[in-house]
Amino acid sequence: MKIENHILTIGAHSEELPCLPTAATVTAWKVPTEYVGSGYFVAVRIAGAMATIPACDAADTELIGTLDLPADPAAQLAAAKAERMDAINQSCAQALASIVAPYPDGEVKSWPQQVAEAGALAIVDDAPTPLLSAIAAVRGISVVDLANLVRIKAEAYAAVSGQTIGRRQFLESALEKAETPEAVSAVVW
Repeated sequence: MKIENHILTIGAHSEELPCLPTAATVTAWKVPTEYVGSGYFVAVRIAGAMATIPACDAADTELIGTLDLPADPAAQLAAAKAERMDAINQSCAQALASIVAPYPDGEVKSWPQQVAEAGALAIVDDAPTPLLSAIAAVRGISVVDLANLVRIKAEAYAAVSGQTIGRRQFLESALEKAETPEAVSAVVW
């Protein structure tokens, strides 16, 4: 019994093993062909996982042996990239959330309509502005003044959120290009 290039070979039988980001153990049993067509039951177990054994009658099995399966470098790199991308996405989400944190959720949800009404009013003097008109009336300012404030804040939000989103996308591209675990570790928010 031997493992080469993630292929387990037992006599004339060969079986492809998974490429895992962590080391594992491979255990093989000879079993009835009615249970497994090849006559071999192979279990791959990573550290801390429960062992898998053949579910057929134990008297019909024969333990062949156990070998170490080293971690696959490509799988390790992919796992490191996925973990780092998750951390970057969380950092981006936190940064974007901090921009809107001072405002109640209902107000934030009204921003697209406020921006749309402000934009329409910039094009057509008598465009309907039901939301902006209501807000302006309570604030005691003109709809035109409110629309100007909305446009200014929308542009400021677009600039800040755009920088944050651009940073996330830049880091995503850097992760895609990373070819070593050290290069992945260097990609930080």
